[in-house]
Amino acid sequence: MVLPTLCMRYAQNDRTLFTFITSDEPFSLKNFLTETIIDKDNLPTLKLDRVYDYFIESAGMGLTSRPNLQRWIEIHDLIADSKSLDEDSLRVLKVIGILNLVTITGITKATRQLVAYGLCDLPQEEEVNYWQEKIAVL
Repeated sequence: MVLPTLCMRYAQNDRTLFTFITSDEPFSLKNFLTETIIDKDNLPTLKLDRVYDYFIESAGMGLTSRPNLQRWIEIHDLIADSKSLDEDSLRVLKVIGILNLVTITGITKATRQLVAYGLCDLPQEEEVNYWQEKIAVL
């Protein structure tokens, strides 16, 4: 849901979208499908923190090259300053950042519930509670 908005606002629109889907670049969808083990009982999903990583690492964002990227720069700097946090806490920050970048309506507002769901493969109570606790600590 957020990928088209990110591509339209902060990248090269369709070109970035199709590159994300088809390229072998790190953090791309194709790369995710290649490196992910599929288990019929636990179908993994590509999560928003990976979309963040793709845009920062692979899409060649050039954060200082475009004036409308100020929000990206702020989010990237906050996450970079938080490198001492554990990996899951950093994932939470990335999801919050991505949701804040695409917020137009209340649908994608970075609520605790939406952030927790954005980090789950299947939003089962135990997994959602884990992410809710991570969010509460932050």
